[in-house]
Amino acid sequence: MIIKLGLRSSDVAHLEFSNILWDMNEIQIVQYKTLIPLNLPLLSDVGNAIIDYIQHGRPNSDLPNVFLQARPKFQALNSSSIKSIFEKQRIKSGIYKEPGRKYGPHSYRHSLVNELMNKEIPYPVITQILGHANSNSTMFYTSINLTQLKKCALEVPPLDTNWSLKINKGDKE
Repeated sequence: MIIKLGLRSSDVAHLEFSNILWDMNEIQIVQYKTLIPLNLPLLSDVGNAIIDYIQHGRPNSDLPNVFLQARPKFQALNSSSIKSIFEKQRIKSGIYKEPGRKYGPHSYRHSLVNELMNKEIPYPVITQILGHANSNSTMFYTSINLTQLKKCALEVPPLDTNWSLKINKGDKE
């Protein structure tokens, strides 16, 4: 959900069964950080992963939260728990952590934006997917995307060789 849908770890932690509309293939939440409602498609691989977790990994509990801690008390996961899970999986997978670079769950929002830009998804749609109120917030996630940047490039006009002569003569045209 974090990687495929760009959800924040706080939204995953607060996800309840009532937020998953299986018959509509949709996830409806009110974002924890912004309190802005967000409707996202329930992608088949995300839905299958949730079902697999419910059937094989989720402790038996009456809590409305989908994701629970695996230790007794079986409380809902929190953002810190999710960050810890990501860090353990990064180490387990052998991904080297470059000094000063972030590798937590939030970094996947940046990756998703880059992927969507490469697929030429319109910027307002990306803003909507991230659940931002305006596109100014989305700009934070857009790194330089050379493929898209090349499409904005203008052709450079031929150089007027007379301009240097005019400047040197003090001509103010």
